[in-house]
Amino acid sequence: MDRSLAIARKEKRNTRIRRSAEATRSLIIGAARRELVASGSEIEVNQIARRAGLSEGVVYYHFGNKKGLLDAMVRDHYQQIDEQVALIRFDGDTWIERERARVSAMIDLYYDDPSAALIARVVRSDPQLVAYEAERRRQLFELGAKNIAEAQRSGEIAVDSDPRLLAVMLLTASEAAIIDSIERVPRLHKTQLIQEIVGFILLVTSA
Repeated sequence: MDRSLAIARKEKRNTRIRRSAEATRSLIIGAARRELVASGSEIEVNQIARRAGLSEGVVYYHFGNKKGLLDAMVRDHYQQIDEQVALIRFDGDTWIERERARVSAMIDLYYDDPSAALIARVVRSDPQLVAYEAERRRQLFELGAKNIAEAQRSGEIAVDSDPRLLAVMLLTASEAAIIDSIERVPRLHKTQLIQEIVGFILLVTSA
């Protein structure tokens, strides 16, 4: 067999294996998030394996132990925030229009995936995850500060306010409001929640 053909086949096979491993990890993380919602706080590997339709051995193979799986679940949560909210340049003619779209996307993320609101409980149970979350929040605050500074330069936000402080207040308050709404019975309608949060943003950032 031609050596270049053999190498190409090996690379193709390795690619399939990597894709399969990624799909399996995603399946397990999804099962873990569903189990978190069902249990409310604690998750067990045997129950996660059952939900995923896999053996416990497969779960341990991919994540090492329960702690490794929890770590992956928290990281997956923040990756969702990055991909669906934080790193998106939303459409809109004005800053507040773009932020309304961002708020709406954040609410959709939490309302559509109940496990998102429970991730904080998982984080608080592990000092290493607390440190990871603190670093990710720092990154989000920095992104928020740059976003606000841009709006200040365009004259859409009061320039006498510290952009990072505004970012910390707005991000923290918005997330707390969304989680509180999720935990209410009944929940606030998405439209009302968007209006309330955007109204708060306008109040805090008005020139």
